[in-house]
Parts: sequence; structure tokens; C-alpha cells
Amino acid sequence: MMNPQRIFKKALKGVRHAATTTTTVLGNVASEIAGTSVLQPNSPQAMVKTALESANKSRLLARRLFYSFTPPGSDRLHVQDIARFFANPDEADAAFAIFDKDSNGDVSRDEIEMACMEIHREQLSIEHSMRDLDSAVGRLDNILMSLYFIIVILIFAVALEAQVATLITSAGTLVLGLSWLIGSSLAEVLTSIIFLFVKHPYDVGDRVTVNKSTYTVKEIRLLSTIFVDSNACLVQAPNTVLNGVFINNIRRSPQMSESFEFDVAYTTSFEQIERLRELMLSFLKVERRDYQPVFDVYVMDMPGQEKLTLKADIKYKSNWQQGTLKAQRRNKWICALKTSMAKLKIFGPDGDPSAHPAPTKYTQVPYEEVLRQEEAAKRAQHPSNSSSMSELHIPKSDWTFADQNSAIVDDSQDVFGERDQVSDTVGGRERRQIAHALVILLAIHDESARDAGSSSGPTPAAPSRHAHGGDDAGTVGLRATNGGD
Repeated sequence: MMNPQRIFKKALKGVRHAATTTTTVLGNVASEIAGTSVLQPNSPQAMVKTALESANKSRLLARRLFYSFTPPGSDRLHVQDIARFFANPDEADAAFAIFDKDSNGDVSRDEIEMACMEIHREQLSIEHSMRDLDSAVGRLDNILMSLYFIIVILIFAVALEAQVATLITSAGTLVLGLSWLIGSSLAEVLTSIIFLFVKHPYDVGDRVTVNKSTYTVKEIRLLSTIFVDSNACLVQAPNTVLNGVFINNIRRSPQMSESFEFDVAYTTSFEQIERLRELMLSFLKVERRDYQPVFDVYVMDMPGQEKLTLKADIKYKSNWQQGTLKAQRRNKWICALKTSMAKLKIFGPDGDPSAHPAPTKYTQVPYEEVLRQEEAAKRAQHPSNSSSMSELHIPKSDWTFADQNSAIVDDSQDVFGERDQVSDTVGGRERRQIAHALVILLAIHDESARDAGSSSGPTPAAPSRHAHGGDDAGTVGLRATNGGD
């Protein structure tokens, strides 16, 4: 006995195959006429577009790309591996830059998956934004059509030779009577139109911060916007209210950073802080796919000389559109900081948490007497400084705990992209120019010295220039000779 369900599946499969074949044939004919790929479901463009419509298929597409172009035995993909499939190197570099977000010259499978997922989310965001804006435009069209019908009625009334003055007076009275009822609604509609179509601060899928709360845009309407908060709760906000507040669009932001403050013991030496900076820079260079190689320490405060409050910036290689990815990178950075501090024995204000407690003191004499003896011992170890003020020295400190270029170009104020133009070292060409300038200055100095000697009279013997005396030694010798004459 035949199974009806199996027969139905086989028939459905045959219909699907016939539809695909028919579409392919029509696509080939259309492609011959138009000269482009049209209606070809088996073409690479159509297959990639179909794969990007699903999150699971996007990940499978990323893995297919990685394993298809990566050489055997390698876990990284380079631009040379795909260059032969493009017409020129510029196209290959442009395609490779889509996946190489950190610009380090190679990409891993995770990077390709993240890039494909980002394109998938971008495509969904565009589709939903277009749908919501189309819905808002439809409602706006209904409002304008209502106004259009009112104007048409007035025109017909004038065409029927009605008294214009009476008609205008009646219409004005009606509008004035309804102004208290529809005035606020019309103002809200006008404000929402300007907010959505002129300002347009976000799209569907954007992660935004409003009044120190983070939301994800779910739906855009004409008069309101639907958000989703971190607890998956839907939040509806009127566009008139959003028009008057600051909106931080995280998705449209470039590489972002955040500050992290931590307290250390007051006895922490500057050498330990500098060593901590070196260890963290080594970690950031290894994890260059997630972070920028910058770790500057700021000494914020030392309240009551009990502790040092330090601050460092976590500079990510991307924005915070993906909250889970940002949380993972933040946890990794903090764990690396904790490990580095433990390795360097940098403790908090309470000291070493694993240290043994101090012994308990028991005395057979009055405790006040013991305290007086301890105070006397401390004064003996640290006598008062009775020397003169001339023996005091100005404290010197060369500790900056920061990159030298940070004082030249501040990242928070670099709106012109000049950070990459600043170099840590002087190149060979610059060194040659500096050396050439020094030679010219020395020649001018020697010529000035000779002119001064000739104006004072002949000298018995030319002064000798010592190896370490330089021009100053020659000038001093010349003056001594002239004085002797």
C-alpha cells in the first residue's frame, strides 16, 4: 500500500525541481537579452544572497569560503590565497578587507563567520527598516489624502458660485473650534515626520543608548518607536520625546573604548606600574584581533594617602553593536589585568589577600605602656629632619605610564584620522636631514668664530679643537690667545 505522505513529498519535490528548471531557462533567456544575471537561482550570486538570508546558512557559507581558499595545513587565510580569482590586486584587496577588520594581513575562520553574520544582520536591518518606513509613509499618505479631500471640497464649493467670504468664515470657525482638539496631534505628527525622515537617528536593529539605558530598535512607526531592552522587554517611546533627548547610536559608531578604574596599595612602586603596562601591552599585541595595542595608565587620585586610584582604557577593535561579544572581550581584558597584577605582586589597599594574619599580642604590663614604647621606637627609627632647607631636593619623576604619541594626538579628539600618521621613531630620511642641519649649524658657528678672531687681530697660533671640546673649546682658546696679546 502506497503511503500518501510519501507520494505528496515526491510530487512536491518534482514541482519544485520543475519550477527551478523553468526559472533557470527563463533566466538564461533574460540574461542573453539584458546582458546580466537575471532569474538564475543556480548562479553564485543567487546562492550567496539566499545563504545570507538565514543565520545558520550564513555560518555555513563562511566555513565554505574559509575551507575552499585556505591552503592545506593552514589556519589563516591571506590575500595571496584569493588574488588569483580576481582581475587585479585592487579588487582582491577590497574583497579581503571585508573579512580582515583588524587589518593585520590574515583572517581566521571566526573572523569570516563574524563578517558573514554582520552582513546577514545588515541585510535584515535594511529590509525591516524599509518595511517600517514604508508603513510610516503609508500612514502619512492617508493624512495627506484627508487634507487633499478637504481642499477639493472647498474648491468645488467655490466652483458652485457659493459666497467665498461666507465659506471662509464657516471653515475658519470650524478649524478654530477644532484647534484645541487636533492642534497637539498635528504638532506631534509634524515633529515625528521631521524626526524620522530628516534627522533619522537610527534604523531597525541598531543598538542605541537613551537616557543611560541601552536598547535595540525593533520597529519604527510614524508616531512612536518600539525598543527591546536587555531583559527582552518591549519599550514604546513617542518620537516627540525622543526628538528632545540625546541618542547614542552604537551601531554607527567607529571603534569604541571604555574606562576601567581600579585601586592599588599606596606602597605600589612606579616600576611595578610601568612593568604592568609592559605586560598588558604584550597581551594586547597577542590579542590584536580584539583590542588596539594601547594601554595608558592614569593616576586619578590618592585619597588620604591610603591607596592609588588608577584608570586604563579598554580600546576595542570594533563598536558595541554585539553586546555579548563586547562582554566577552571585556572579561578577557579584566582577567588579563588581574593575572598581570598577581604576577607583579600589585595588591589592593588591604594588601596581599593570601598573606597570613599578623600574630595577636598579649602583654603582662599595661597596654598604654606598650604603646608608648612602640611610639618611642618609631621616633628613634625616623628622627625628625632638623637639617636646613638647602638639603632638600626637588623630587623628579619621569613616569608617564603612557605612549609618547598620546600627548601629540589624543584619540578622543582625533576627528581627522591623524593618529596613524604619528610615528614612534624617526626614520632614516629624517635622521639624515637632522644630521645635515647640525653640520650646517656647526659650519656657521666656526665661521662666526673665525670672523671674531680676525677682527681682534692676528693670533700667534690657531687654537686646537679637542675631541670633546667642540666649537666651545676652540672659542675659549681663541679668547685666551687674544687676551695674552
